[in-house]
Amino acid sequence: MSVKRSLVKLLLLGGLPWAALDGIAAKACDTCGCRVDGGICAPGGSSQGHTAQPAIFNLSSYKSAGESPEAASSGQAAVQGAATSSFKFAVVGDTQGLQFLQKLTTDMNSHNPALVLYPGDLVDSGSVSAWNQWKSLSSHFIGGPTMRLPVPGNHDLPVGGDVQWQQSFSWLPNSPVIGGVKGIDKMDYFVDYQNTRFISITTDSQANGAGGPPAAQQWLTNLLNDSSTQSKDHVFVYSHHPITFNNYDGTGGTAGPWWQSMAQSGVVDSVFVGHWHQYQPSQPDPYHDMWETIAGTGNTGFSGHSWQNRIGFTLVEIDGPRVVSRFYGDADNDGDYDDVLDEFVMSDSAPRPTGVVAYYGFQDGMRNVDAAPGPLGKGNTGAYVGDAKTVAGSVNGPALSLDGVGDYAYGAGIGDYNLAVLRDLTISIRANFDVLSAGADGNTLVSHTATVAGYTDREEAVNQPYNLRIRGDRKLQFFWERDDNVKEIFTSTLAADVDAGQWHEYRVTRDAASGEVAFYIDGVQLGDTLTFDPLTRLPTGGAQGTLQIGINYNRDSAQKWTGGFDGLLDELVIWNEVNRDPFVPPDLPCDLFADLNADCALTVADWTILRTWQHASMAGLTLAEAAARGDLNGDLRNDHEDFVLFKSAYESTYGAGSFEALLSVPEPSAWALIAAASALFLFRRP
Repeated sequence: MSVKRSLVKLLLLGGLPWAALDGIAAKACDTCGCRVDGGICAPGGSSQGHTAQPAIFNLSSYKSAGESPEAASSGQAAVQGAATSSFKFAVVGDTQGLQFLQKLTTDMNSHNPALVLYPGDLVDSGSVSAWNQWKSLSSHFIGGPTMRLPVPGNHDLPVGGDVQWQQSFSWLPNSPVIGGVKGIDKMDYFVDYQNTRFISITTDSQANGAGGPPAAQQWLTNLLNDSSTQSKDHVFVYSHHPITFNNYDGTGGTAGPWWQSMAQSGVVDSVFVGHWHQYQPSQPDPYHDMWETIAGTGNTGFSGHSWQNRIGFTLVEIDGPRVVSRFYGDADNDGDYDDVLDEFVMSDSAPRPTGVVAYYGFQDGMRNVDAAPGPLGKGNTGAYVGDAKTVAGSVNGPALSLDGVGDYAYGAGIGDYNLAVLRDLTISIRANFDVLSAGADGNTLVSHTATVAGYTDREEAVNQPYNLRIRGDRKLQFFWERDDNVKEIFTSTLAADVDAGQWHEYRVTRDAASGEVAFYIDGVQLGDTLTFDPLTRLPTGGAQGTLQIGINYNRDSAQKWTGGFDGLLDELVIWNEVNRDPFVPPDLPCDLFADLNADCALTVADWTILRTWQHASMAGLTLAEAAARGDLNGDLRNDHEDFVLFKSAYESTYGAGSFEALLSVPEPSAWALIAAASALFLFRRP
């Protein structure tokens, strides 16, 4: 290899060969007892550089019950750490049965979480022996045994009772008096880590009953409004019973005091709950950005949709104002819970992104593919049901053919919360009907509706955030549900001038700020703009629903599946914003590995991106954001392993020796550096 080429390679790699970097890192880590992980000093398994771990505070420093509110709120914990929060924590509920607890703990530990929350139902039947087994199987948690922070569930207390729970989990804090109200010791408590507060609140107590004791709810309200809580970077609440399954769980829904105390405080990022054995994050309240994250994923006995029925744990990464949540499960069935099944930004100082959240073009004859681009698109690909199939006949290629008798298409995924749009909304779909039914349910174009057996069908979680149809009189009808399945129905003031056998684009918009609904045919508004009170009548809940195309699930009908569409459908697009512009279908992704700038080619531009972000901190990034910065193996680092993967991908595309040739053609801006390095090299030759 020539001197010039060696120097170019040296400079493009950031000044030193990878092997040399690894060696220097190893020597540096030897001096402090840290381990080497991909050439980076990584204390305790950290992947974000050589930084000191925050000290774990001693829970024994908690004050005893009955002290003044000032002492309880300001001196409750000996907290150490940075002024702003930067760490990880894990969440897993419903570990009852215990056969997965030890392995889940091991796999959590690989991410170096500071603490772990357990939102109830630790064991099948609460007793000292069962709790001792639980403690033994989870005792190797990396944050320390006392950093396991559980709250009881309904399975935890039928035998042991409150007193035995308090004795068995003696490291948990007592409940301080806040605003003159005291909760239940070691059930209603809070823990501070760095500048983040974790609040445990019980919905299950043998002494006070299930469903959330009123005193505990008042204690929570007082604590959330206390200045010590209001000053935190982040606040997380964890309990056992979900709030949006309100009729079953007795927690009152988003309109009830439990939810409202958290939402109106303005500081809670998410409430973590269990009870339902499934993974289900949602933002069920259109007036607040708070999440309800169902994390009952510690065992089997599932209760949700098949795509939600996964064993695993939630890992939350805090990096200043940004909070990213990831759910880890075993997608490849290798026995390790190390596959990211879902991720989303739970909190951020930046506004939430808007755009296309779903796009179904029916191009795939085998699957109902959601081709909406990320990060808003979640790939909620589904299937064709009954006689539904794709056929030729649309100007944009294949279309979905339905006969109106029980056939339809659906879209769903483990992260399908993005489809439960509760605020600004636009739905556009091209349709060509054969015949319009005069039935009350009309001819459904698209609905977001729940079909899970076993629920009461009267939960806020099964609300419909939207339903669009063509009535038999050719008027368009749009409705949604709020609170306990209360419908808000809107019908166009004019009938559409459409006939059988004709293609038309049907569109509806919901403006959550102004409280307006408008219908459009082929881009022209149909009738008057309709109004509603945006402060009280927006949809709520809806997290249990899925996208149904060409049919509706009517819980009030004995037939259930009703309102089937007879004809052809195409180009279904859903936005989380008001959009009246014509839709241009996205290009299908080229899916080229290591194509960092997404231009469907491997070039020097991709190499430049990889080089630019070498060893840069990726704390707080989503996997997609990290991948765009060169993290090719999904470990939230851009290091030697990613370099090897990039080189392999480049040479697989262009042939052996092509990567070395790439390095021999520097960017124009690099010539000055090369000249300087060459002069230095020549000057130092013996």
